[in-house]
Amino acid sequence: MVKQLICTQYLRVRFLLEALINTNDMAEVEEKKEIKKATKKVIDTSQKMRILVVTNIVEVVNYVNEENIKKEDIISLLKDNGQWMLVYYK
Repeated sequence: MVKQLICTQYLRVRFLLEALINTNDMAEVEEKKEIKKATKKVIDTSQKMRILVVTNIVEVVNYVNEENIKKEDIISLLKDNGQWMLVYYK
């Protein structure tokens, strides 16, 4: 009788512990999903810095218009040895 009672109590405790572990695991899974979503949002909004090198300013203007580069995305426009360099984010 005592042995059966101990087994029953053991099974109850084990069941409760497994339920708690599963609940914690589910919470961890949900938390990881949220972190993954947040990380994707950060990655999606990142931009790469690019450089355009051309021989005259008209080519720079034409390129900016064709690519729809916004004024806020332009970092710098430099002239060096007869070449124009446009540094921008895209």
